Amino acid sequence: MEEDRKMERDKVTAAQIQISNANLKAAQEQKEAKMFEVYNSLLTQDTVNMCEEAKASRVKAMRKLEEKLFAE
Repeated sequence: MEEDRKMERDKVTAAQIQISNANLKAAQEQKEAKMFEVYNSLLTQDTVNMCEEAKASRVKAMRKLEEKLFAE
């Protein structure tokens, strides 16, 4: 009887770990998708009327995103 309860607890624990891992993966994928959205927005941004400081800030943001998104 005690062994049965231990086996049940182990099954529940394994299921909880699997669910947690799936939730973590989903959160990571959502974060990456959002980063791609921001990167795409920066890529298509019109820079004609931007001051040099804003352009430099945009380039810096794009480089940071590229490091995270395209790192090998």
